[in-house]
Amino acid sequence: MMSHCLQLARTVVVSRSFRHRVLNVLVQLYQAQPEPDYLSMCQCLFFLNNHQQVAAVLAKLLRGEPVTMPCACESACFIV
Repeated sequence: MMSHCLQLARTVVVSRSFRHRVLNVLVQLYQAQPEPDYLSMCQCLFFLNNHQQVAAVLAKLLRGEPVTMPCACESACFIV
């Protein structure tokens, strides 16, 4: 459901201020999950032009368990 909202916010929502509100809510929802979808969260942050928080998420993933390193690399590749 949240990935669908992200897709709609990126492609359908015309109003920039409304799109930013939707993306901010999605970031909060992703962060509140027990196992966040880091890729989608980073995409939201990227579209919000919040590069510092994207870098913080990726750094957190790289410093985490070895299992999270591929997720960090995948997220970085999809954002660029």
